[in-house]
Amino acid sequence: LKERFPEAPAEELYFFAGMGCTETAVSGMTMCGGIDANLNVLKVLEDFMHEELARHSDFDSFYNRFIQRLHTAQDMMIKRIDHYYTYRAENSFSAVRTLFTRGCIENEKGFLQGGAKYTYAVPSDSGMPNAIDSLLAIKELVYNKKLYTPEQFIDALGNQDAKFMNDLNSCPSYGVGNSEADALTHDITRQYYHYFRDKKLTIGGYILPTSHQFLRHIHEGGRVGATPDGRCAGEQVADS
Repeated sequence: LKERFPEAPAEELYFFAGMGCTETAVSGMTMCGGIDANLNVLKVLEDFMHEELARHSDFDSFYNRFIQRLHTAQDMMIKRIDHYYTYRAENSFSAVRTLFTRGCIENEKGFLQGGAKYTYAVPSDSGMPNAIDSLLAIKELVYNKKLYTPEQFIDALGNQDAKFMNDLNSCPSYGVGNSEADALTHDITRQYYHYFRDKKLTIGGYILPTSHQFLRHIHEGGRVGATPDGRCAGEQVADS
């Protein structure tokens, strides 16, 4: 909160509270969403991999282009969220919350119109750990060891024979202290979450993302085919 709201008085930030499941709030001064929208990061990678893996001769080129595709997906999600907030502001009014949330009276705006001292939307994401392990497998098998051409890799992913699955399981992965995996995790999460920082809502306010699954990881996994982290088509994505 100090980083995102540098103008905020320190004494106000002491009123930080975790509301419900995901919301970061300054108690009595905040209007924020719960989960306003969700981006399936693994689905973005799956579509991109099938479209563009064969077009890139090195991993850095593939990875950087994927990050661009991910930002495009983020832009689309932010646009949907902003449209929802704008529509709600034009068509709804929360009288009691307006009267009891600091900033609304002073700003002469309703709670849903951006009157609260702190206003922000809360998007979520799913499949990020799966996407990281998938990228590591692509890097290792296609670009480093060159055990598969891009076309062979895609075909083997669909067939999921025992040798290919064993090759996938031998790749670096996140969460076991592997320095290469940790470095990639740091880079992709930094680029993904920091991308929200200069985005603002039309009604005023910011975007503060969360990564919150609850039961979403089951439904979101049903939308994704087999992926290089070793999960089968339709299987749930990571639950954290």
